[in-house]
Amino acid sequence: MSKRSGNRASPSSSATALPHSGNIADFVLPNGVRLLVYENRATPSVVVQGYLRVGGIDEPPEQRGLADFTAACLLRGTASFTYAELFERVESVGAAVRIAGGVTLTSFAARGLREDIPLMLDVLAEALRQPTFPEEEVAREHAEWIAELKERENDARAVCDLTFAALCYPEQHPFHHPVEGYLHTAQRITREDVQRFHAHYYAPQGMVIAAVGDVRAETMLRWVEARFADWRAERPPQPSVPPAPPLAEQRRQHVALPGKVQTELALGFPGPSQRDEDWLTCVLMNNILGVFGMYGRLGARVRKLRGLVYQIGSRFVGGEGPAPWVLSASTAPEMVEGVVQLALEEIRRLQTRRVSARELADNKMALIGSLPMYLETNAGIADAILGMVRYERGLDWLCVMPERIRSITAAEIQAAACKWLSAERFALATCGP
Repeated sequence: MSKRSGNRASPSSSATALPHSGNIADFVLPNGVRLLVYENRATPSVVVQGYLRVGGIDEPPEQRGLADFTAACLLRGTASFTYAELFERVESVGAAVRIAGGVTLTSFAARGLREDIPLMLDVLAEALRQPTFPEEEVAREHAEWIAELKERENDARAVCDLTFAALCYPEQHPFHHPVEGYLHTAQRITREDVQRFHAHYYAPQGMVIAAVGDVRAETMLRWVEARFADWRAERPPQPSVPPAPPLAEQRRQHVALPGKVQTELALGFPGPSQRDEDWLTCVLMNNILGVFGMYGRLGARVRKLRGLVYQIGSRFVGGEGPAPWVLSASTAPEMVEGVVQLALEEIRRLQTRRVSARELADNKMALIGSLPMYLETNAGIADAILGMVRYERGLDWLCVMPERIRSITAAEIQAAACKWLSAERFALATCGP
């Protein structure tokens, strides 16, 4: 029998309209599958999202892209559905199902009206547990994969990002390599490789499902139990994402692509994971530098005042490991060095001068104010619940996060900039003419 887990007492926070431990039903099936349900009567639809603990970190180096390709093949046919039947059933009721690979996880999602969710769960359960990998369908998926990898070779932004990752991380680190793999590895991967990878690594251990919408928690539990409770497969322990060594010097590389007229630029460093105590401070720091308003200080100086770029900004999302902080820009080839120098000046300014009280308050308000918009949809709520579970923050995280943001000081922003950013040691990739 499945059991509820966690504390279901309502938090004392005034933000009780948010998803929290008092209104998220939390169940654990005997085989370890965890189900979280947030009942939302405001819409007649239901979203089901989740993940399995299988990803690129499990594949051998000579088969880069195998985990992502396996995920792409799961919906190509199952024990009860051909590829055509599967999508006819899903599309005939206006629903949607997707599965995608990642570094450590394979994610899945389905949405539809409440009465169609059992069908969506049937499709998901069979795709995850009983894919048949029909030979013709796998061959079609493989041809599409090869075509996409060939197209990537002429995409300046994609090539720039790949080059940056290779500069930023050691070759043995999983973040050094693209989840989609390489053309030379993809060409060698066969249907038999996909079958073996699925049989060896797809299992319920660590599986998490979040359901949000017009459905009762007990009803959703019955539906999930009927499709996943008897799954007994086991997989070997998944390796953890290793730390990344800090960069000890500048690493620069330019990739020339004929026919391009502008240059794509990526500059950055390995960052903290979402489990790091600095994570939320780094999010606020990055908001100041390259997100707030028209791309923060970078946008205000490099784009608006100097007009040196078509686009600029910085992103910092963290992850289960040291995902990068990266500044991205598109500019004319002759402007590259000027853009780099101004960006480095803004990094130094964050490190040497504390953010003003006004700028800090404005960025805090913007970050806190974005939370309700993020939670406007069932999919946004499901994503937030999965994040709380994945990064072990507790189900009351959304209630306490605003106060955590308000408590961050200018001194902490400056300390985070000194710790995680550098104007002397960085990876810089450019791609263009």
